[in-house]
Amino acid sequence: MRASLFFLGSFAFTLITMAQEKRVPIIVAHRGDSSNAPENTAASIRAAVAAGADLIEFDTRETKDGVLLLFHDADLKRYTGQKTPFEALGFQEARRLDVGSWFGETKAFASERPPTLEEAIRFCLEGGKTPLIER
Repeated sequence: MRASLFFLGSFAFTLITMAQEKRVPIIVAHRGDSSNAPENTAASIRAAVAAGADLIEFDTRETKDGVLLLFHDADLKRYTGQKTPFEALGFQEARRLDVGSWFGETKAFASERPPTLEEAIRFCLEGGKTPLIER
């Protein structure tokens, strides 16, 4: 809860600062740059940074052992064909999920694994971007 409030506060501060600097419109990359890389991955965050997004939105899910990873869906159906709930996975098992093979025809993202929330925030901040976290 504290983290959510912190990021909401950071988001509001960012909007106010941008408005004061007359830097509008604000560009929000939904699930990272999900047009050019698989959603909610390190690759999509890096693509959003490169594309010049102001804010990078991504979704998190918690593993059964309490680790937050970037992942949108409640279950694995879209990735594995099984309706296994994401929350039923431990961190190590969830971290092995292939979340990139489905994207594009070249399989260039087949090695993409879901990053942790900490990693995603670091990717954003290293690129000078503000993370917008959904849970």
